[in-house]
Amino acid sequence: MSPVNRPIVAAVGVMALAGAVAFVWLDARQQREYRRLLAAGDEAVAQGQTLEAIEAFSGALTLKPESMIARLMRGETYRQRGEFASAVRDLGEAASLDPTAPRPLELLGDAHAAMSQYAAAATNYERSLRLDDRAVGELLGRGEVNGRPVRGPDILGRGRRGQRCRGECDQTK
Repeated sequence: MSPVNRPIVAAVGVMALAGAVAFVWLDARQQREYRRLLAAGDEAVAQGQTLEAIEAFSGALTLKPESMIARLMRGETYRQRGEFASAVRDLGEAASLDPTAPRPLELLGDAHAAMSQYAAAATNYERSLRLDDRAVGELLGRGEVNGRPVRGPDILGRGRRGQRCRGECDQTK
């Protein structure tokens, strides 16, 4: 390498290193803000301030649009507020973002049941149970969805088999 090129190569190297450090710093800052917004939303839900929670979760989604957790939390908050169409949108997206997670499907079933869309609710409950059959006891034992009484075996079409599993699942906990 010629002596004339050494300073140029060194300058390019320093600029590349500075750019990488700036990128890492900005990414870390964005991650902190994302976590702060999730925590703020969670705290707002705990205090019954659902509108503030939705705003915080929406802010987190602005930073990470593909976040299953932020979408799940916002969808659950919409469901708690009785805004079931918005809940279905967010919970459906959360289920799509992580097809291995049973919780979005269970909450999606709750939102559909609250809208009297029992076939869709049953489909989502079935999908949730296929992912985590340990949830059968909780799902069937609740006896209500959004304050409305339901019989799990009727929604799921499992009859005695569902009730029998409920007892077995309770023993394994």
